[in-house]
Amino acid sequence: MVKRRSPFISVLSNIASMGLGHLYCGRPVRGILFCALVVASALSAAVFYQLTYKFGILTAFFLGSVLIFISALADVFIIAKHSKDYKRKWFNRWYWYLLYYACFLFLVSIVSENIQENFIRAYKTPSSAMEPTLQIGDYYIVDRRIYKNHEPSRGDVVVFAFPKDTSMLFFKRIVGLPGDTIEIKKKILYVNDRKVNEPYVKYIDDETGEIKPKDDFGPATVPPDSFFTLGDNRNRSFDSRYWGFVSREHLRGKALHVYFSRDVEGTIHWDRIGYKIE
Repeated sequence: MVKRRSPFISVLSNIASMGLGHLYCGRPVRGILFCALVVASALSAAVFYQLTYKFGILTAFFLGSVLIFISALADVFIIAKHSKDYKRKWFNRWYWYLLYYACFLFLVSIVSENIQENFIRAYKTPSSAMEPTLQIGDYYIVDRRIYKNHEPSRGDVVVFAFPKDTSMLFFKRIVGLPGDTIEIKKKILYVNDRKVNEPYVKYIDDETGEIKPKDDFGPATVPPDSFFTLGDNRNRSFDSRYWGFVSREHLRGKALHVYFSRDVEGTIHWDRIGYKIE
């Protein structure tokens, strides 16, 4: 399974609070412009990242957001320093501050949801089913639109709705396309009677004993508009060997990059940040 994460809404909601300082100092338009600039850059980052698949686009967005936030704080400080005789205006009341923040947070949530539904969405890896490609604690980005314009390919790491319970999301690797004949013999994968080279695969026994290893499978033919998926950590992956095929309508996107990684002990894995998922 995978867990949804929303980095955009958390970043944008924090940025929204900086407009309160400008509102307090009598510069509401200035504060709104700072916040709007960040929202616009978030949308631009999502669009350009989807067009280029360059992780540097998201890095630039993050650094740009930090710079804008610092600039906004500095701007408020300068305004406050030169406004010693400032007289409160009609909007300098606590309820207007609360209304401002609530309205902006609402708009931010709409923008964030639009980005996640139509461009990219973030998820967190909760299990070892895709190790070593995706490790527990990896936060990764999924392209939501790619399969609207392109056909899925063998080797794609995808997020999809679990066919037996579509409220659950799984992440696996596509190994079989419509019409392919899939067979596993003594842990070796064959597609259309050809042995597949899988350097990313590992076999570690499931410590809980919940998943019984399936070293042999098939042959089975993939139905139309469906796909056969496997986890890279085969002995700990609950995949198509156990419950069948994934229909195209259940695909939610393709995994692209790890943008953050932290293990259960809280240690950040800096070498994983920016890792391209292949």
